[in-house]
Amino acid sequence: MKEILLIVFCVIISFQLRAEDFDNVDLNGKKILCNKDSSYPAFIVFLKNKKVEIRELNSVLFKIEKRIGQYWTDVRSVWIKLKGDDNTIKIDRKTLHLEKKKISEKCEITEVDMKIEFEKKLEKLKKKRREENIL
Repeated sequence: MKEILLIVFCVIISFQLRAEDFDNVDLNGKKILCNKDSSYPAFIVFLKNKKVEIRELNSVLFKIEKRIGQYWTDVRSVWIKLKGDDNTIKIDRKTLHLEKKKISEKCEITEVDMKIEFEKKLEKLKKKRREENIL
């Protein structure tokens, strides 16, 4: 009987500690830009109701990819789970480093609507590609 009480006590304590880890900060309206100087920059917008939208510029396929998901926070990180993706994205709240699988990217807070900036950059890439074509 003592063993059962000890197990129940441990479960309750571990659940309580786990619940305290999550602070559920509302990031609605915050925008971050990751990997801005690469061929695949990503623009993350935090929306209402813990939703998130990620736009990535794919300079190989010449398109802007949009993905939707949910986010949650704890005292150290922001976690993002995108629809149709088994992996979870982690963003360190202090350094703004994004980690997904074994990839790490530096991010920064931005006020600029990167959708427009991505479209401009995409047009420049297309123009450059056309100029480089021999045939």
